[in-house]
Amino acid sequence: MNLIGHLLKIIILFPFWVMTTGCTSPSIDAATEEQTAAAEPTDATTTSAATNTPQERTAAPVATPDTVVLPATLQKIAQAEGDLNKDGQPELMLVVDDLQSAGDFGTSRRIQIYRLENGQWQRWDEFRGGILSSESGGMMGDPFEAITIERGTIVIEHFGGSRYKWRYTHRFRYQNGRWELIGATTLYGTPCEYWKTYDYNLSTGTVEVTEVLEDCDTEKETTNKFSFKHSIKPLPELHGFEPGATAVPMPKGKEDFYF
Repeated sequence: MNLIGHLLKIIILFPFWVMTTGCTSPSIDAATEEQTAAAEPTDATTTSAATNTPQERTAAPVATPDTVVLPATLQKIAQAEGDLNKDGQPELMLVVDDLQSAGDFGTSRRIQIYRLENGQWQRWDEFRGGILSSESGGMMGDPFEAITIERGTIVIEHFGGSRYKWRYTHRFRYQNGRWELIGATTLYGTPCEYWKTYDYNLSTGTVEVTEVLEDCDTEKETTNKFSFKHSIKPLPELHGFEPGATAVPMPKGKEDFYF
């Protein structure tokens, strides 16, 4: 009976043992281990991510007009940037007061031109001319208005006078190894009386003249236009040029004009 009872016990417990053992199959354990491994980054993954992370780069300093250091005897009053020699790179122009040169007509000025070399502004040229001194505008005060770069040329503008007013615009271009005056526009006159404009192309020698007589009481204007030729060789250059000091004789006995 004991042997038979023992066999019956084995027969009864065997199915439960099989079911319990099947719940921990090797295939399930392997899948679980693979998922765990995929979720945890390996040393190689960590290293790769760190290597591919974009590194912050320090931008090279940009040369601005403020990076130009002037001596204590010079003071900047205007600036302009543009391509003067058509090399695709901008040049920098400064108009500066020469603080040691005060005279009867105020402080004299200079023009300085800088080029970029290795990311820094280096002085290319300097001129004592082209800009009137600080008290040359009469009752209007300082006559200097602006300096700009247009299509590779240096353009300088002045305005002055009292009741009788005048305006100069001069254009300089680098040619023949120097900065030559290629255009000058002069306007002068008195409000309610007359205005005369002389547009002088020095390259061609052509002067276009416009004379306007105006009467503010009747609000009437009379305009007269004509042109003539006047050549200057060699052309005036920027260095040493004084705006408004060069006379041009007019035809038919008319009064000379100055540019």
